[in-house]
Amino acid sequence: MTRLVLFLCLCLGLPVAPLRALTPDCETLATEASQRYGLPEGLLIAIARTESGIARGTADPRAWPWTANVEGQSHYYDTRQEMLAHLDRVVAEDISNFDVGCMQLNYRWHGDSFAALDQMLDPATNVGYAARYLRQLHDETGSWETATRYYHSRDPDRGGAYLSRVREVQATLDTPGTGPVQLAALSTRGSSDRAVPAARGVVDQLELRSYWEGVNLAEGNFPKLPERR
Repeated sequence: MTRLVLFLCLCLGLPVAPLRALTPDCETLATEASQRYGLPEGLLIAIARTESGIARGTADPRAWPWTANVEGQSHYYDTRQEMLAHLDRVVAEDISNFDVGCMQLNYRWHGDSFAALDQMLDPATNVGYAARYLRQLHDETGSWETATRYYHSRDPDRGGAYLSRVREVQATLDTPGTGPVQLAALSTRGSSDRAVPAARGVVDQLELRSYWEGVNLAEGNFPKLPERR
């Protein structure tokens, strides 16, 4: 697809735009979803960049929609088609422990919430689901910091390390008129912004016991929180 776009641009005498300009912007989608679901300004962008951020060319790191992590190995694709083709092969091999899209949703724990893998890869759908899920975690815990940790893991060490990474990314985000975004200082939206469909219930700590006892991940990888089936 990329070669076709470049070929057509050359044939028509058009300037060759960067690939990023032809790709949905995860961070713009995160801003829109944050407003819909009443999330603190900048938080979802920081999570997206932590999950799928990559620096392409001379540009600063940005969240990238065509991203997957398959059993601890990260993959960045040029197109949605390339990504879907690879993940279709992964699923055919009976592998379900992989993360996809802007927000790196885990297929094993969240895949049943989508009609198909292709829908889960859709950037707007992927980001919207993550925003709703984070909103639910906040409503459960009463804390955006805890919700951020739980977005990735309820294990204290893994969740704490993830929160630190998100904070580091947030420190690099500038909000017009406010300077760098700080997690602890962020305020929530009004309750009217939360009139949205609820995500599936989150599993409590007792139900997670067997998962944490049996999890087997490569060093440095953080599991996603399972949801109730």
